[in-house]
Amino acid sequence: MAGGLRGNEPHGDVDSADAMPTQDDIEKMLYNSVFTFRIEEEPLFLTDVAAIFTAMTQLHVKLTLIDWANNYDVNISSVVEYLTTDGSRRRRQRERAVNLTVASITKNSPLTISVFVSEALGKALSSIIDAVSQSGIRYKKAKLENEKAELELEQAKALAVHQNAQLALQLKQQSEVHDMAMIERLIEMQSRILELESQQVLQRGVAYDTEQDNLHRISEAAIAVVSQLHPRAEVETRQLLAQAVMNNLIDLCNYSGLVVESVKPRESA
Repeated sequence: MAGGLRGNEPHGDVDSADAMPTQDDIEKMLYNSVFTFRIEEEPLFLTDVAAIFTAMTQLHVKLTLIDWANNYDVNISSVVEYLTTDGSRRRRQRERAVNLTVASITKNSPLTISVFVSEALGKALSSIIDAVSQSGIRYKKAKLENEKAELELEQAKALAVHQNAQLALQLKQQSEVHDMAMIERLIEMQSRILELESQQVLQRGVAYDTEQDNLHRISEAAIAVVSQLHPRAEVETRQLLAQAVMNNLIDLCNYSGLVVESVKPRESA
């Protein structure tokens, strides 16, 4: 990796079993807190639950590795490489080792899930889901408004095109004497069509800006959580790590009904 990827000056690699925490360490670190969240989507489909669980699991794995890079002898450069390249058998084994473990799940609506996490990861997941969920609410509202405006413009244009065709046909059917008022109406209708097409172009620009603004908010949330877990990492490294978690945050952003309920210490058995 590039020389700019420095945080700690560690000794181990993320794929090195010697450098990573032992299974006993993992149990103590990963499962000392309970993170509880609700899914308030209506209607809630099984595919939604599967997508949320997948995104949450992948996000947890990535944030765990970033946390380890900050607290253990795991080379931050190897973590960046690990998170930004295709997986391997060893990688899949490591991901299973830090997978989310369900503590409890309700049968009622809204669906409420509790999972075992570390205290640091619980706080990180709480802050990032709050940020992404709020971004998702704003994005969905703006997107619906954009789609409504686009539909109204499309309907207005369709009506104008239809009226323009009728006027043109009536004008063509006149033999010699043309109605000047009708010609003026035809010109006005053609101008109206051009105006609506121009408004459609502008509306598509608004829709594009909405998409970019949402991505910007998600990017800021990703950088914030990476900085929270690995404050010593350099700016370039934080940006690369944030990029690695962006896809999972974008997936979660599609579900504005994702609500953090609590992060509590795990009770002793």
